[in-house]
Amino acid sequence: MKAKSAICPMCSQGTLRPEVVNVTTHVGTMSFRDKVPAKTCDSCGEVLTEILDHIAVEARVAGRLVLKRVSTPEAFKFIRVAGLDMTSQAFAATVGATPETVSRWENGRVPITGSAFELLRVLTAKRLSLTYDTMDFVESLLKAATRARARGVKALPRVAAARGTRSAASRSAGARV
Repeated sequence: MKAKSAICPMCSQGTLRPEVVNVTTHVGTMSFRDKVPAKTCDSCGEVLTEILDHIAVEARVAGRLVLKRVSTPEAFKFIRVAGLDMTSQAFAATVGATPETVSRWENGRVPITGSAFELLRVLTAKRLSLTYDTMDFVESLLKAATRARARGVKALPRVAAARGTRSAASRSAGARV
């Protein structure tokens, strides 16, 4: 039995034929090219793609940004949304920041803390099953914590909170992190 050809939903006249099309994803000044399956109408030329294919492309771009260690505000937001599928409020709670601070990071008004960027990278790498060297993470996190301490910022309790452990201060106060 022969499969019935799909009719174009745009012109209702043409037949859809399968092909592969190029898509480009822009993150700040960077562009990433990928291919997705599509169906093209032989009458009107309309190209139809599936949204899940575009979501997969965006996840791959987020993975590339993580592995290349791109650290721009645009990359930060793209990785959070496409790589983690996390709201700014949820990410803020994860890193111990306010949603307003996350917004300032993503808009480039305030520099992104090294520990926040590293946590974003590690969470994304884990979610996307990327190979990410744990020692690189620990080393960069320690450097970020050292820089934060030099500026008088206490960064380590936030990292402990993100791991689900309790800091000494919260244990002595009886608080749960």
